[in-house]
Amino acid sequence: MTRVSQARQAEIAEAIKDLREALSDVDVIYADVVHVSRSGMFRCIRPFIVTEDRRPWDLTYLVARAGIGKASQRHGGIEMGGCGMDMGFALVYEIGRAINDGQPWRCRGDRCGSNEHVNAPRVASGPDVMHAGDSGYRFRKETL
Repeated sequence: MTRVSQARQAEIAEAIKDLREALSDVDVIYADVVHVSRSGMFRCIRPFIVTEDRRPWDLTYLVARAGIGKASQRHGGIEMGGCGMDMGFALVYEIGRAINDGQPWRCRGDRCGSNEHVNAPRVASGPDVMHAGDSGYRFRKETL
């Protein structure tokens, strides 16, 4: 395990706080795969959201500052290694886990991405439902 300096820990905490604010009322994070290696074992994925005034907002810089992934200097996205699964989903899942830190979160009704609505026993959706399950499922992922 690598040691992280106090300055880096403060930068990570600040970036996670900024991500929490940016994603406070967001239910979908879009994943744009900008590069795939020839072997298929490496991808660069650009996470972004669409703001209320319908403008895309690239989250790559904040995600990299938060220590969730490494920003690619060459392709402009978050570097993701591996195969055999949806790496865009893996990135969105890691963002949800990092900003929520295991804390309960409020249901967003029909837009809620929690797996508690799908798995048995079913949980009704609504604004007064608090999810205590895995916070990685807080956001839905859409791929471009």
